[in-house]
Amino acid sequence: MAAGGNASGGQLGVGNFANSTSLAAMANLCPAIVTTGIEENTDDRFSVYPNPSSGSFYVKADTEATFELVSICGQTLLSVKVAPGENLIDFSGKASGAYLYRIASGDSFTTGRLVIE
Repeated sequence: MAAGGNASGGQLGVGNFANSTSLAAMANLCPAIVTTGIEENTDDRFSVYPNPSSGSFYVKADTEATFELVSICGQTLLSVKVAPGENLIDFSGKASGAYLYRIASGDSFTTGRLVIE
């Protein structure tokens, strides 16, 4: 058996990445990667602005709802009830970055991304 080969006669062995044609063939055998994401808020009953924010932002709702701010790791950082109208949320003093939000009312909800600068 040649160096870097395997028992079946193939060129690709553990730690042998010299044969890029074999790597390309291996990549074609992998299942398709499906990416998922958070769709931006398309429910016009709710809005979050300004986005990006310096830490204070508004949640505007047409109905009573629960607003949750979640870290990228999935940790709930804030959960508050919001009333119909504009609700000021003060998240200043927290780490800047991208956060996810969820607004739920009854059996419906909307999600989005909020950037804190």
